[in-house]
Amino acid sequence: MEEIIVTDLTRFSEGSKYVCLAGISTETGKLIRPLPYLTIVDSEKLDIRPGTKLQGVFELRPHLENPHTEDHNYDEGLTGAGRVTSDEFRRVLENSSFLTLNEGFGLPVAPKEKSYSPENCPQRSIITLKVDPKLVQIVPNQYDSNKLKAHITDGEGVALSFLSITDKGFYHFAQDHHRFDQLEEINAFIHNSQEVFVRVGLGREHKGKYWLQVNGIYTFPEPFVDLRGE
Repeated sequence: MEEIIVTDLTRFSEGSKYVCLAGISTETGKLIRPLPYLTIVDSEKLDIRPGTKLQGVFELRPHLENPHTEDHNYDEGLTGAGRVTSDEFRRVLENSSFLTLNEGFGLPVAPKEKSYSPENCPQRSIITLKVDPKLVQIVPNQYDSNKLKAHITDGEGVALSFLSITDKGFYHFAQDHHRFDQLEEINAFIHNSQEVFVRVGLGREHKGKYWLQVNGIYTFPEPFVDLRGE
């Protein structure tokens, strides 16, 4: 039996009944993505949020290929084991964090590309990026004002614009607060935070690319909204 602390809870496309989760092992510090995906109903029954502790028997899936090397089976199911404190969650993020995308993924990413090719992709699919709070911006989608995107700039000045936000909790919260004045409030809170950690992930292959996305935006010492249920 192994325990993970959930760091990523992400949605799929509109209408999907599944969520994707990933967490860091309290024993090894490695990232584990439990598969098969949980349904939204089952994730709500377990009250899964970022910071939730889950226990299970995780076995690395055979024949994994980069970048999704964190996939694990959990044939015996998952059990909730409570939730870490905000300070504990911050330590988990800090201990897994990088200051640059290049350092985190081990490969440079072209800002205008926002993706990696299957022929030249990282050996991991999710990183924690510690960023200057003032270099994170939530903006409307250029083509659909009801959806939100994120601009982030890392410690080397690599700027990525209009990244999809797949963070389930933040996405649903932000969808109800997407008017310009409310976005200003969200961005002001992020910019005034002491620390911001962004979970940056790579989706499954789509149109011959692995696209970067924002799996989680975590502000400290306070969250903008109680997404972790503390």
